[in-house]
Amino acid sequence: MSSLLRLQGPFSVAVFTGPDKPGFWPGFWDVARDHYGSTTPMIACQSPLQVLREVTEGRATVGVLPFPEEGEAAPWWPFIANTRGNEPKVISRLPFLVNHGSAGRGQVSAVALACVTPEETGDDRSLLTAELVEELSRARLTAALTAVGLSPIWQASGPSQGGQGSQGGGLYLLETEGFVSPDDPRLAKLAEALGSALNRVTVLGAYPAPISLTGSAHDEPSRRVGAAAGSLRS
Repeated sequence: MSSLLRLQGPFSVAVFTGPDKPGFWPGFWDVARDHYGSTTPMIACQSPLQVLREVTEGRATVGVLPFPEEGEAAPWWPFIANTRGNEPKVISRLPFLVNHGSAGRGQVSAVALACVTPEETGDDRSLLTAELVEELSRARLTAALTAVGLSPIWQASGPSQGGQGSQGGGLYLLETEGFVSPDDPRLAKLAEALGSALNRVTVLGAYPAPISLTGSAHDEPSRRVGAAAGSLRS
């Protein structure tokens, strides 16, 4: 994917570095530099929205943002959960080689986004959002995903973009096993299974599953799922 992006023209990377405070968000610049190379032009961005603007408006080819976490006060992912079709898509997880036993860069978890269509590799993970108009338990949502052949890895909740959705609903982020495209028939089956509780499902992107150097690549997401168990609505 990175080589194809480079063929499209000048290649640069916008990286979320946080506010202008030394050490406030350490590691993302180094992870991006390690992945894309020391000669690649990079743009430091103080906010996630700046990263998304740099990519959407063509000043950067790729944007690097923190991997979403449960309980974030202001998550970035709701801003690309729309159906306009021109928003950046998640195309990779960084670092690709994960050392869970390391206390250094290996514990920084990020995603790369670009205005391209993700490609299936055979061992992928996908990020989806489900906008609900009714409150659902994690158990019901997980059961619905599993029933239609989508294997959930973890879930996170966030505000519905633009205030959409009635009281009791919300916007939820789902990481699933395998590659999911916007026209995947399992999404239509999920909509049927959830019925009136679901407003829409959006595919935010897909990426090759990271390779763990010390254990399961699911270790970190699994810890997030355990910490966030209970109702989808926090």
